[in-house]
Amino acid sequence: MGKAVGFIAVMLAFGYWGMPWLMKRVAGQRTRELFLLTVIVVCLAAAFGTFYVGLSAAFGAFAAGLLVSQSGYARQAFADILPLRDTFGALFFVSLGMLADLEFIRANWQAVLIVVAAIIVVKFIISTAITWFFGYGHKTVLMVGTGLIQIGEFSFILVLMGRDEGLFSERLYNLTIAAALVTMFLTPFIMSLNSFLYRWLSQRTWFARQLTSRVDPGGLVHDLALSRHAVICGYGTIGRRVAEVLEKQKFSYLVIDLDPTVISQLKARGIPCIYGDASNPEILAHADLDKARVLICTIPDYVATDLVARNALRINPKLDIVARVHRDSDVALLKGVGVTEIVLPFFEGSLEMIRHTLHRFGMGSTDIQYILNNLRQGEVEKKE
Repeated sequence: MGKAVGFIAVMLAFGYWGMPWLMKRVAGQRTRELFLLTVIVVCLAAAFGTFYVGLSAAFGAFAAGLLVSQSGYARQAFADILPLRDTFGALFFVSLGMLADLEFIRANWQAVLIVVAAIIVVKFIISTAITWFFGYGHKTVLMVGTGLIQIGEFSFILVLMGRDEGLFSERLYNLTIAAALVTMFLTPFIMSLNSFLYRWLSQRTWFARQLTSRVDPGGLVHDLALSRHAVICGYGTIGRRVAEVLEKQKFSYLVIDLDPTVISQLKARGIPCIYGDASNPEILAHADLDKARVLICTIPDYVATDLVARNALRINPKLDIVARVHRDSDVALLKGVGVTEIVLPFFEGSLEMIRHTLHRFGMGSTDIQYILNNLRQGEVEKKE
């Protein structure tokens, strides 16, 4: 314990005084290779230091990574180390497969299933409880709970050290490895199933009302008194920019978002907002869509956008809807639902690049706009 506390104290002191000084001078050399080697050396040195004093090398590397992540050069370090991360990630899964004892799994499949079930249930409860405690909605809570049901990487370090020290039996070691393989294999399927179930249940009236039970009543109960307003579903980068323009032009708008932090900030500014999932019909029912001028859906998820459009048009069939999509195949589908205007960010970005390029060749604004209109019309006809 003394060694561990001493190591943490040294690392904190180095991170507060030594790391900024070192990284600043290395970055000042403007040599990418030197910067990358310095990050690697710091992590390996910390790992060797903990190993030398009798602690886990992984603990030292983890602590060094935390120090680097808290420095002002964390983004550049992450960008440079990303290829190595992918390589070591692949090596990790290959090593995990080599550690698995298939004969043990076949001979003890009942025990493996029991351990897997216990891990999934316990981790799901813990993950959802923490997410729920911090104020997130049902959709986020369920996605976090199902996304973290697998065994974490540090469990292998713990069980390996425990086996080497005689604390864990060989049977427990094999059970842990087998359970890790099964939970990692099941995670994407369970997340897909969770997404499908949530989409289906959220459109059922009785379940939709349950999902709104935790929505801040201040955003729903009192009369927002809005008319001829815009409804912005999703207050990310795009939604925020749309809101800024509407605010400057003195147009009224309402925001629907799932991030409680965003909702708190909007309420502090006196902006009408609703905390909840915009694809939930019960949430949309409180947005005064029958009196709205337009609905802007900036949610990057096509399924959520589709549900938002369908539920909004049930409330107000004449509502204008503007939505963004990322795939060409989604354009015709959303047009069929009744979305008025569909924006493809990548396509619109290419048009802006064409505009600037043609302008550099001396073309006039009228001619450039004519070309861009033809391109946009051709794209629409191709999708239809």
